[in-house]
Amino acid sequence: MCCPASETTQVDSSRREALAALGEIASRMAHEIRNPLNAIRMQVAVIRNKLLKPDPRNLEVARAQLERLEVEVLRVEKLAKAFLEFGRPPADEPEEICLAALIKDVISLLEPEFEEAGHTLEFRDESAGGLWVRMDKGKLRQVLLNLLINAREAMSAAPGRACVQLRRDGDGQACIQIEDTGCGIPQEELGEIFMPFQKWNSSGEGLGLAIAHKIVDTAGGTIRVQSQVGAGSCFEVLLPLSEASLATQAEPRTQAF
Repeated sequence: MCCPASETTQVDSSRREALAALGEIASRMAHEIRNPLNAIRMQVAVIRNKLLKPDPRNLEVARAQLERLEVEVLRVEKLAKAFLEFGRPPADEPEEICLAALIKDVISLLEPEFEEAGHTLEFRDESAGGLWVRMDKGKLRQVLLNLLINAREAMSAAPGRACVQLRRDGDGQACIQIEDTGCGIPQEELGEIFMPFQKWNSSGEGLGLAIAHKIVDTAGGTIRVQSQVGAGSCFEVLLPLSEASLATQAEPRTQAF
């Protein structure tokens, strides 16, 4: 049986879009790997030249270059590992998650780092502890960590404030809002910040936001972002509430923290 022409066109269009996205990711991956590989090549050349004349000074230079070489190799290894984790994430182990409890746990982990850098980290819970979702807890924790670490790094130029707000959003959704007073993201870059290897800060492999987006999308949720250069950014994670949460709206569940 032949497929209708309209269905064939849609399949071809989807395939082209998928190939274009894959090509963009491959291009970014190649760019990220090329830099450490060039550094490795130059360091090997220096080491080879120094070992041709093995006097004490040359041997010391060779030793220092070997240490730099090890750093670059570890950098490539870390990049490859992060990319593999992005492409083949572990299987989900869904469970009922109290969002307020998880957010408090993540904040308690990161708060010392924020305070050390002169930043404040706040949590506003408008859910009365009654918002629950069903998904992999470790992955949702990773989403929150990635977004809050990005917020902290966006405020590196001066002491700032980050605020996490939890509330019900629309029909059957929870909204986790993470707002910072950091450097902000240029409008022309907002459309690509969830692409792999899209770096808008100086650290990391450029996969944090891409991984967060993929986790939330797989869970049936969405991430949206607003940002203004010099004023800060606001990320919102929207997740479907679990059936247990929806069933107890009149009498929210509580959990000891």
